[in-house]
Amino acid sequence: AADLIATFLPDDVVDGLYKAVELAGLEVANLTLEPIAAMAVAIPQMYRMLNIALIDVGAGTSDISITKDGSIVAYGMLPVAGDCLTEDIARHCLVDFIMGLPQTISKEEVLSVCSDNLTEMAEQAADKIMELNGGKPVSAVFVVGGGGKIEGYTQLVADRLGIARERCALRGEEVMQKIDFLPGDIKKDSMLVTPVGICLNYYEQSNNF
Repeated sequence: AADLIATFLPDDVVDGLYKAVELAGLEVANLTLEPIAAMAVAIPQMYRMLNIALIDVGAGTSDISITKDGSIVAYGMLPVAGDCLTEDIARHCLVDFIMGLPQTISKEEVLSVCSDNLTEMAEQAADKIMELNGGKPVSAVFVVGGGGKIEGYTQLVADRLGIARERCALRGEEVMQKIDFLPGDIKKDSMLVTPVGICLNYYEQSNNF
């Protein structure tokens, strides 16, 4: 017997991606999924014996993957991420109507404006983790992506899962110690984990769809 996880993209989505690249005069060298790419960097193979969740909080989606017993055992996607917070700030500051005039608001004001959507994002991610993990919390959660950098997100996820707050953490520089960037002033943070994973996936050709 075998447990099999199959992840599918509709033909028209894949064909559309290839056609867009072709129209730009380019050629696809490698196609992978973002959660797989992020996992390769954020949770190396040696740690996948543990029951760990990865949340890649991007702009439009929060991608979730779960490891256990040495394998990636589940994937999930939520259509809520950093764009929700950006829209909160844009509405609050009337960005569309200011005609480019600069304005400054405090961090505390930003967090207050984003509070409801931030809580909703975190709770949906935690609930999806529980669903994918058979109704049980994971041992730890690693968060990558720009949307997950906002203060309070990791604590909210941990609280919803019922795990210690220190077991839900943003991953960035510490998982890219062996990655050298030619420009020396590049900041290794959570926003680079998935792009670096996509790059490594191309060179290793381990998950080319």
